Amino acid sequence: MLHAETEEESIKVSLHFSPYQSHLIQITRMKNENEAEIKKEKDQFIWNVKANEAWQMKPLQDNIIRFDTFELKVKGDQEAQYTNSGSEVHVKTFIDQCADLSEQQKLPLAFHQVFGTLMKMNVKYPLSCTYEKNFEIEDLPGYCFLLMDKEAISGEYLILINDPAVSEFKNQFVYDHRNQTCDITALLQKGQNTLRVNVTLHHDGDGVVDPLCLLGHFGVTFDSRARPVMTKIDLNAMTPIQHGPLLQHPYYAGKTLLRREELIENIPLTDYFTLHLSELDRNFHDCLEVIVNGYSLGDRAWTPYQWEFFSLEKIKLKSKLRTH
Repeated sequence: MLHAETEEESIKVSLHFSPYQSHLIQITRMKNENEAEIKKEKDQFIWNVKANEAWQMKPLQDNIIRFDTFELKVKGDQEAQYTNSGSEVHVKTFIDQCADLSEQQKLPLAFHQVFGTLMKMNVKYPLSCTYEKNFEIEDLPGYCFLLMDKEAISGEYLILINDPAVSEFKNQFVYDHRNQTCDITALLQKGQNTLRVNVTLHHDGDGVVDPLCLLGHFGVTFDSRARPVMTKIDLNAMTPIQHGPLLQHPYYAGKTLLRREELIENIPLTDYFTLHLSELDRNFHDCLEVIVNGYSLGDRAWTPYQWEFFSLEKIKLKSKLRTH
């Protein structure tokens, strides 16, 4: 049994760790004579808030369009073109992209053999590669940045948006300390846009190896060919709390405010409440913080999504939920 000190609403336990040592602490609540009375009081009122009804949605961070596939064109010596247009590859090392394309395209391979030994094969470096992605813009955003990790492209490269080159990147933490962004607002146009990356490869591990993204205040839909379309964000969007991407935010990861008003006609005499988020998608496993009348009830990272709290005031209650 561990010695514990109680400080207001917290419990303090002193632990000593040897190198690589860990401790597992089991906390057992001791019953007392008032427990039955407290439980009875808790059972008097459970406030069920339905998750599957319409909630006003407001993402609290910039939206994302994520490009993880590109059309690849490869040229070698004497401008010999090896891959035809329409060769789509996923972001990974060039040698892995070659493996994906090997059954359908001519590849830049060289063969050599020393008499009496097995034939050897290698890629004919250096190679000039173009990674290209087309996307549509219905409504120009107020601002837009190109977002990528510092190691997203390996090799000598040049990024172009609708032909002008992009170069002035700055370090900016978005989801990782290796992120960097460049303002491309002035380079975008309504209609068809092209993101192109020219890379000179010298090694098997070169190429576009991680996704490139657009970052800004916009909505995202898809055309008939499942290509992303940048559109005007719906500021009055309503959505249930559910598993999966948010409306107009298929690539989004971050905090979102979901808000609705709930009316309680008669406040029960008890001061103790249990707020239960009912009708919630079984596949929902995000972290939720509930705020009632500006007062945070705390976070829940897994089921059951319910909160126990004391009554704030004997008034109509408004509830806001924020998920991240």
